[in-house]
Amino acid sequence: MDSAIQTDSTIPRIVNVTNFGRLLTDKIKMNKTTRIFSIILMAIPSIVLIMGGVMKIIGAEPESVMQFLTKMGFGNYITVLGLTELIIAGLFMYPKTNKIGFLLASCYFAGALCLEIAGGQVIASSIFLAILWIGMFLRNKEVFLSVPIIYPSKTSE
Repeated sequence: MDSAIQTDSTIPRIVNVTNFGRLLTDKIKMNKTTRIFSIILMAIPSIVLIMGGVMKIIGAEPESVMQFLTKMGFGNYITVLGLTELIIAGLFMYPKTNKIGFLLASCYFAGALCLEIAGGQVIASSIFLAILWIGMFLRNKEVFLSVPIIYPSKTSE
C-alpha cells in the first residue's frame, strides 16, 4: 500500500512566483558584467527622471519643453510633474521599492511617449523606456513573470 502513495519524480511541481527569484539566483548566478551592465542601464532613466524633476521644480526647463507642456494642457502642473519624477526616481533606486518604482517609471515614460506622439515631437521617451525595461530584465527577471513556473519535482532519496 505504501508504494502506491510514493510520489513520482516525473510529476512536475509548481513553484510560487514569489519564490522564483530565490530559485533563479540559486541556479543562475548573475555574473559581474551583467550586474554592472544592468546597473548602468537602470541608472540612465533614473538620471533622466532626476534631472527632469529638478529642472521642472526650479524652472530651468528649456522654453520649447515648457511651451509644449503648456500646449498639451500641463502648464499649471509643471511643479507637480517635477515632484512626481523625483518620487518615481527615488522609488526606483531604492532596492525595497524597486519593483513599484519600475512600474511607475514605465507608466511615466509611456505617458510621455503618448504626449510626444500626439504632439508630433521626437519620440525620445521610447528610448528611455526600452533602456529601463532591458536594465530591469537583466537585474530582476521575476518582475516579468506573471504565471507560476513549473519545474520537475526533486526526488527525496
